[in-house]
Amino acid sequence: MSISIVSMIELKDFMQNNTRNRISIAAFEKNIIKRNILVFLEKLLGITVIDKLYGESIAKNTNDNFWSSAIKVLNIDLEINYQNDAEVPRQGPLIVVCNHPFGIIDGILIGKIISFYRDDYMFLANSALQKIPEIKDRIIPVDLSTLEKKNSKASSLSSMRKVHSHLNEGGVLIIFPGGEVSSAQRIWDTPVDPVWSPLPVKLSRTFNCGILPIFIHGSSSLLFQFVTKISFSLRKYFLFREVLKKRNKSISLTVSYLQNIEEFNQNFDDAVLSNEIYATMRRDSKHLP
Repeated sequence: MSISIVSMIELKDFMQNNTRNRISIAAFEKNIIKRNILVFLEKLLGITVIDKLYGESIAKNTNDNFWSSAIKVLNIDLEINYQNDAEVPRQGPLIVVCNHPFGIIDGILIGKIISFYRDDYMFLANSALQKIPEIKDRIIPVDLSTLEKKNSKASSLSSMRKVHSHLNEGGVLIIFPGGEVSSAQRIWDTPVDPVWSPLPVKLSRTFNCGILPIFIHGSSSLLFQFVTKISFSLRKYFLFREVLKKRNKSISLTVSYLQNIEEFNQNFDDAVLSNEIYATMRRDSKHLP
């Protein structure tokens, strides 16, 4: 899930040292004035509500996995469309790529879909998500922006070794190649992903496996796009508000047909091919539900 979506949690530990799980910064603030301000902001942005929903999701997580429980608590009607004869391969190495229109919700939706078909899936995602106990074992922590640099940090190199091991064992790797939530060049424009990383194509070549694109229809709110123009850091706080905006709503996804990189024009480099997959998804989405 890319996964700057919970970067604010990195300011403090995600979990308190007690019996309750809390998504809160105010709980750690000792200064009473600052704490009250943070409490107000958390209520304003819906973080307090999400904290409550998170608790409900865990409490109801009996036979369902985390993704299913979260969708039930949020009361999201998930509509899944399969393009032509598209299907999710039930075995063998697979790379799943997705656009990133909403943020937190995107990872939940993709987790729900893939977990129905496979149990050997991992997300290439922000390390902050490992602080969520229910999904920490599904996360390979990484910053996509550092992977293509020759001086990548040791942590990134370690993550890539885990990626290679996972695919070599025939697992599913889920990537949001844009690395950030979709944004609009101008507030009134249609939000789009940042330029996609070439990593999915590189991995596809290395492990001779297909790429399965899943397109999430829709976009974030106008307020979120406005906040993005004011402060890219501030918008990370508003991603929690976007979760609440999707409560009791219907979200449509389209599973595209499996992409074989060898069928593309080999005169293009990996970055071009990766972004061609995204462009194709966007073009096709205009003719899909």
